[in-house]
Amino acid sequence: MAAGYNTLDTFLKSMDESNATTLMQYFMAGLEKTPDIEDAVDVANAFGSIHDPRLKKFLERQVDMNYLRVMHEGNDRGKVIYAILAKLFAGRESSDKDSVWAKDIADKFNLPPLDMVPFSSLLSDSGKMVYEEAFFYADKDGYASFNSFKTDFPRSLWKMNPVNKYWMTITTGKGSEPVTIFVKLPMSSPDEDDSAQDELTAYLADHDIRPTVYIHRGHSYHVDATIEMLQSSARVVMLGSCGGYNSLAGVLNIAPDAQIISSKQTGSMFVNEPIIRIIEEYIRTGKNLDWISIWATLNKEFMADPAFYALFQDYIPPYRNMGAIFIKAYRRLVRQQEMQVSALNTPH
Repeated sequence: MAAGYNTLDTFLKSMDESNATTLMQYFMAGLEKTPDIEDAVDVANAFGSIHDPRLKKFLERQVDMNYLRVMHEGNDRGKVIYAILAKLFAGRESSDKDSVWAKDIADKFNLPPLDMVPFSSLLSDSGKMVYEEAFFYADKDGYASFNSFKTDFPRSLWKMNPVNKYWMTITTGKGSEPVTIFVKLPMSSPDEDDSAQDELTAYLADHDIRPTVYIHRGHSYHVDATIEMLQSSARVVMLGSCGGYNSLAGVLNIAPDAQIISSKQTGSMFVNEPIIRIIEEYIRTGKNLDWISIWATLNKEFMADPAFYALFQDYIPPYRNMGAIFIKAYRRLVRQQEMQVSALNTPH
């Protein structure tokens, strides 16, 4: 929980160093014995939450020791888990090397780029339009977030188009790449929220529209409803709610190639809006989503206000999303192993 909410450093500093290292030693042992990979994802998240260089080195040694143990035991699942963790941890000590590390990990695990999303991958099947979907819900926060969201789209560049009581569209004008954002409106009750979801989903299905960018706004207890609406076409998913980081697996179960932006603690419209604005400007102008460049720009912007800067530090960009990267790498390696076994068992 501490790793998931970006407070692990604080928690470990509340005890003697020997106790902290013993605790982390047990935390990292026996990951191959669990029926799923949740514990291993927790370990990946933990490493991303630690800033103490000595503790990071200790964790790297623990991963190596556990890898040697499962090698000796002949545990294939354990070898995959600890091999991925070892590769993720190696060289992940300085944000100055984010680009090099991200490219290295993508190459090692045959993953799509971790530090960027090509604009071409956001286009629809026809290659002529970027479709997006944004979700707002039936409560005070939903209405406040929606009203704030609308300010991200200046009328000189975007057009707001009321469709019905359930949703609206926001589209680009001349001189921009063609973009259509379907916005599910905040409704007056949870039942109406459900009706709005159903109506919009049916419309998209009837018109064979597969959004590639999804934006969730509002409280964390609405996140599951948003995830249910995702399509496998998703390439960028922004979970602008408190603790959105804890919904990684749910997103990747539906959209394995999605890159996720989320907060480990408090989601705030004062952080969400600048992130959305810069992403939409990149898309409107046909630029690749270069996360390292985007995050550097945002970092400078938020530094002007210490309170918002502190909130922004809990937002995790895709190239630092250790939990999501572990899940992608694990699934990719398991699929490769299954294909190899299948090939060996196929008569020639």
